Amino acid sequence: MIALLVMAAISRCAVAALCPSNADLASAIYDRGEEAAVAWMIAEQARDPSVYPLAHAVLVRRIGDVHCSAAEPGAAASVTCSFTALVGRRTLYEVAQLEHREDKWVIVKDMFVERE
Repeated sequence: MIALLVMAAISRCAVAALCPSNADLASAIYDRGEEAAVAWMIAEQARDPSVYPLAHAVLVRRIGDVHCSAAEPGAAASVTCSFTALVGRRTLYEVAQLEHREDKWVIVKDMFVERE
């Protein structure tokens, strides 16, 4: 019983082959942020063509407390992970469904709570 608890505390993923690293998660967060920034800039430009909106990436300083489930049914390269990310001065407590596409992990769905 104690051995199982120790293994559960050490293991971050239910399936080692489907386990995104901290760098993979940071990259997925950057990609999601880039998509959101581009969408915002396009919307602002459409709202007022005289405006030149600017956006910048915010540094993902730390990823921690990562726990991932087994693969989603019907999707061999899809996992759901919970993790904490220190992004700039904000802390994100996030649960995300990730898919492995073209040699990188992509956030498909997510929910997060943000703290300053």
